[in-house]
Amino acid sequence: MLSCELSEGGTNILRLSGKKLKTSREKVNRFKTYSIMDGIPLAANIYMNPLEFGMSMSRKAARLTLGDHEISRLLLDMDLSPRPIFFQYMPLMEAILFGARNLMDD
Repeated sequence: MLSCELSEGGTNILRLSGKKLKTSREKVNRFKTYSIMDGIPLAANIYMNPLEFGMSMSRKAARLTLGDHEISRLLLDMDLSPRPIFFQYMPLMEAILFGARNLMDD
């Protein structure tokens, strides 16, 4: 299993572990991200070219382990499952993140 840990100030927020899956090329896809900056909702487009892509629908393919950080407790309150609905593995990809714009401009 591969894993990635996220922490702040030496306190663990979470660890995401996942299987190293068999990969192949996948089609280029586009999706939007939404965030808020200074109280203004923003949207940004991302174009992604997965050069090596694997996906598993097995709930055993990955695991989320929450730590002791304040953010971890907020995530715990959301009742997140430690097991995924599906898991995507992309060891090699190209992506373009386009600049964010105010949602009111859409």
